[in-house]
Amino acid sequence: MKIFKEMLWHVILLTVSVLFVLAVRDIDRSFPVLKDFEVTSQQVTDASVIIEGKVNKVRDCKLLEINAFTPEGRKLSINFPGKPIEENLSTRPVGIQFWGPWELFNQNNTSINIFITHSCSVFWSQTSKLTTLTLVKAPEPENLAPVFKE
Repeated sequence: MKIFKEMLWHVILLTVSVLFVLAVRDIDRSFPVLKDFEVTSQQVTDASVIIEGKVNKVRDCKLLEINAFTPEGRKLSINFPGKPIEENLSTRPVGIQFWGPWELFNQNNTSINIFITHSCSVFWSQTSKLTTLTLVKAPEPENLAPVFKE
């Protein structure tokens, strides 16, 4: 009987510990790393879309990865033209940040979902949906209405 009571005490202690860690993780994940993600520029071609913008980083967390997906869940390649990848994937300080350009290789999709993953703890990571980007392709010059000058 004594062994049973000791084992029960260990099981209860382990259960409470696991529940405490899960609660802390959920509370931590309820505070966003980024706020006010905004795309300020969008250039759509047949093969890709190049975007730039700004964001307010409100927590000091380490950037792990940026991913883009089609609405069907297919992962898209991302390129960071003009800058070394280390500069684009480096951890930035807290505050308003200008980001980009990011080139998302797109095969005639009308929208793209962009996600970012940060590490705010050594025990877990936090993935946030930044935006669903609706692609608006600029009209071709031959499709524009003529401009009349007087």
